[in-house]
Amino acid sequence: MSPKTKTKSVAAYDLGKLLHDVIGEMHEGVRVVGRDWRYLYVNTAAARQCMVDRKKMLGKPITDCHQGIEKTVLFSKLKQSMAQKKSFRLEHEYVLPDKSTRTFECYLHPVSEGVLILSFDVTKQKIAQRELAESEAKFRALVEKSLVGVYLIQDGVFKYANPKLGKIFGYKAGDLVKGMGPRDLVYPSDWPLVQENLKRRITGEIDTVHYRFNGIRSDKKVIRIEALGSRTIYNGRPAVIGSLFDVTDEERKDFEIKQRADELIKFKQAVEGSSDEIVFTDLDGRIVYANPALLKLTGYSMDEVMGKKPWDLWLKSDQPMDYEKLLQKLLVDKKPLSGEYVNHKKNKGVYISRTTTSPIMDKQGNVIYFVSVGVDVTREREIDRMKIEFVSVASHQMRTPLTGVKWLADLLLTEGADELSVKHRKMVQEIFQMNERMIRLVNDLLDVSFIETGHRFAVKRVPGDLAAAVRDAVSDSAIMANDKRIHVVMSRTMPKSLKCNFDEPKIRQVLLSLMNNAIDYSPPNSRVTIGCRRVHSEVVCSVADQGVGIPKKQQPRIFEKFFRADNVLPLKPGGTGLGLFIAKAIVDSHGGRIWFESKAGKGTTFFFSLPV
Repeated sequence: MSPKTKTKSVAAYDLGKLLHDVIGEMHEGVRVVGRDWRYLYVNTAAARQCMVDRKKMLGKPITDCHQGIEKTVLFSKLKQSMAQKKSFRLEHEYVLPDKSTRTFECYLHPVSEGVLILSFDVTKQKIAQRELAESEAKFRALVEKSLVGVYLIQDGVFKYANPKLGKIFGYKAGDLVKGMGPRDLVYPSDWPLVQENLKRRITGEIDTVHYRFNGIRSDKKVIRIEALGSRTIYNGRPAVIGSLFDVTDEERKDFEIKQRADELIKFKQAVEGSSDEIVFTDLDGRIVYANPALLKLTGYSMDEVMGKKPWDLWLKSDQPMDYEKLLQKLLVDKKPLSGEYVNHKKNKGVYISRTTTSPIMDKQGNVIYFVSVGVDVTREREIDRMKIEFVSVASHQMRTPLTGVKWLADLLLTEGADELSVKHRKMVQEIFQMNERMIRLVNDLLDVSFIETGHRFAVKRVPGDLAAAVRDAVSDSAIMANDKRIHVVMSRTMPKSLKCNFDEPKIRQVLLSLMNNAIDYSPPNSRVTIGCRRVHSEVVCSVADQGVGIPKKQQPRIFEKFFRADNVLPLKPGGTGLGLFIAKAIVDSHGGRIWFESKAGKGTTFFFSLPV
């Protein structure tokens, strides 16, 4: 061998050794698979990647070194590269001997001996990519489901808009990113404000903004928007990102709260200056506010009444359960209740208060407080008592001469009838009838005085036949009905007998009062129908006429003392307005109810019930 040839040979040897050493120390795995599928070369990195001893891999079939590799895409591509002399690039997951999995990026390149395999461990990169993808997915899901509108604006148009932003303005999110911009969502007069804020962000003059403006929906409805935003870089260029809130309802609520506060101030001023007693209680009946008028009247201070119950203070002598039941009734019925109470002052004095207690409800109809408004009627009741006593004494004093007149007139009409001329007899009859009316009036006044003193009628409920009492009342009113040409008939459902416990004289008084009214206020040749029947645990009587009826506006007052409806005054000028008042008192004393149904010009039906 010539020196020149020898030098070339040594150089080639040195170069081959150098390449061998370099490849052996590479971080990337290098393997050569021969045509017999045995490893011809494996560098250190490849052995480390496969977690197999390098010496054990050399000369061994690839299928023996890696269990199950023949079922992988890598093996399929190896065969294809071997046969077709093609290069391939792919990712491959190795299941290592310790059962762990690592991901490699592999390059397959055909060589004269077989196929060269270069492998790069990309496990960390894949994990990072997966975590990034998961993070992006979570972020997107968070933004997509956000309760606030989220946007990204670049070049004056929306590059991104979440569903909530679309919903706020009445669009689909996809519609906003099809060339629409912020100007399409801003009320024209507010666009200069929004445009200036966008410009200052995009140029970097300010980092973030927080302001409100008027937006406009797709249906042209104006809404109030609160905006928060900042500058960002998107695809290498400046952009604006941020979020929007629909604060229309919030601003309206703020306005309502302010308005309510103003109203409360006015209300408090009115309450503080009122001469009526006003007290607010919670659902348990505990006092949360009492106005100065009540405190002055009772003698208590605000500190003494706060948190206390009225029946522990000025109502302390009454039964607490009565008031607790009253509150429960208010909770259920949600209607005001009125009554008169004897209130006790702190310093042992008493006064009478006419009080109306009402529930205060929220917008959903739930009771949240009770308010009681009372008026001191002590002096009124004292005057009433004096009037009643005067009427009672006067009525008793009048009964004696009236009874005497009745006895003398009756004596003249019976024993002295033959001695009287027709003219004088008629005059005595008129005296007798007018005296009877006076006696009825005096009896009514005595009944009223008895009721007004706070007593109930001393009813004597004994077993009796209500149907028979009705028939007797019809007989008693027959003469009056005939004189007025009124047809009094029994109801078709009238039973032959209806047994119950009642005070017969007093219930007959009720029946006659109702029938007399029906006859008095009915036109000639009309019909009055009377009946009674049993309904569950009650017996119900009814008197129906075809008369003038009761005007709707005056119906609530029909059982008041001395009250008479306007349309009956011409028909019976001499009425007292006491009959229905007394009838109600008698029925109430039996533990019953009395009511009516009426239409002006179409007649009235009165009902009363008695417990069986």
